[in-house]
Amino acid sequence: MNLSIVICTHNRAQLLSETIDSLNRAQRPTGFLSEIVVVANGCNDNTLAMLQRYAERQDSDDTLPLRYFEEARLGKSYALNTALQLELAPVVAFVDDDQVTDSGFLQGIVDAVTHYADADIFCGKIHPNWTGAEPEWVHAAEPYPIFPTPVPKFDLGETSQVIARNTITPSGGNIFVRRDLIAKVGPFSTELGPTGHNLLGGEDVEWINRALALGATLRYIPAVRQLHYVDPQRITMPYMLRKAFERSCSVVLFSPQHQAPKRVPRYLLRKLLSHVLTALFTFNAHKRRHFMLRTAATLGEIKGFRKLVQENKLRSLYT
Repeated sequence: MNLSIVICTHNRAQLLSETIDSLNRAQRPTGFLSEIVVVANGCNDNTLAMLQRYAERQDSDDTLPLRYFEEARLGKSYALNTALQLELAPVVAFVDDDQVTDSGFLQGIVDAVTHYADADIFCGKIHPNWTGAEPEWVHAAEPYPIFPTPVPKFDLGETSQVIARNTITPSGGNIFVRRDLIAKVGPFSTELGPTGHNLLGGEDVEWINRALALGATLRYIPAVRQLHYVDPQRITMPYMLRKAFERSCSVVLFSPQHQAPKRVPRYLLRKLLSHVLTALFTFNAHKRRHFMLRTAATLGEIKGFRKLVQENKLRSLYT
């Protein structure tokens, strides 16, 4: 095998099936062999039965070979680390179980790893698979956009480029790496990342940042494209507020510049008050939503710093 496509999944049999189908519809590069590796993370739906049916017919069907494994410890990071311990191909791609790839996905990977020998990590495009049924406010633009976005999006245009450290970091749902890098960087942090279908994250960004700190090169490849499923249950303000809160907390916890603080920065309290007052005293609906999300995100930052302060105090007691 030249490419292992790793998919970690939790109770999303139908979406996972669509992801696998899209990989099978993709153009297969000549002389380049690909496989699908699925890690079922605490699944109790019909995921395993679906994977078993696929495995039984893969020799007779013209489908990509598939291996699947179980990880009972609930948490995406555990599932990812299980995959990293397997025998994988020289190039490893990570695809989320709620995304579908386009027809040029595999060819784009081949072209990238062939033409850019100096790069260690690659990322492509992700766009929401909008249906038109979503509320209009999710498309709010500057100066009051919805952030974090309700559905992941990553697009740096049509030109390949190196992404510098500490600028912008893609999510792990559309990256591929050279296998040799995995041993250097190590496992994903089990303190970060979603458990089941909650809103925690950061395990992928932390892993990429750790790789970049070791000198790895990250390159954007616009020809590697995916569409992300739009879950209508997540296109709500309560969901978005929880996402902003939890993701901001995760960012603080894994950011190297935030380690060992002595107290919660005072500027966060000033920022929180400003966001709250702006949200309360505006008649512009887009502006109100924007600053409600900024309020939730700031509260998440405060929570993250409070946790780091407590951990720092505990360390000082034992040193």
